[in-house]
Amino acid sequence: MPILEDLYNALKKQPEAEAARVAALELYVHGSLNVFNHRTNIDIHNHLVCFDIKELGKQLKKLGMLIIQDQVWGRVTENKELHANTWFYCDEFHLLLKEEQTAAYSVEIWKRFRKWSGIPTGITQNVKDLLASREIENIFESSDFIYMLNQAGGDRHILAKQLGRA
Repeated sequence: MPILEDLYNALKKQPEAEAARVAALELYVHGSLNVFNHRTNIDIHNHLVCFDIKELGKQLKKLGMLIIQDQVWGRVTENKELHANTWFYCDEFHLLLKEEQTAAYSVEIWKRFRKWSGIPTGITQNVKDLLASREIENIFESSDFIYMLNQAGGDRHILAKQLGRA
């Protein structure tokens, strides 16, 4: 399996000016952000796979979230062909909705996974952060159900208004 450094080296050999701009990747290949420039020993085809990005620095979190979303998308696509269900649980879901790209990808996940025998589940304790996202309305509209445990009074009011129950 190729790693990021293989891409970096191949691009550096290209004569085009666009390929020369790949030098910006050096930080991700040889520098302090080289966390993705290694092979993994994790079998992503296990029945249960857990991705943890807690230890990624602020600069890599967005990239890490996008990579994970792409991996999940790939798994759901594979399972769709096998007529198998895929459960996708995302803890601290509000974090995905803070970044424009990961929020947009999350909406696509919610809209498509249900049609592809996927069961997306967003988990959060930060209701206000969740509701601050422009994309949450699209996710709510694409959800079969919303399950909430005890909420603070202010959060209950905000949720009721957002869900049209006020």
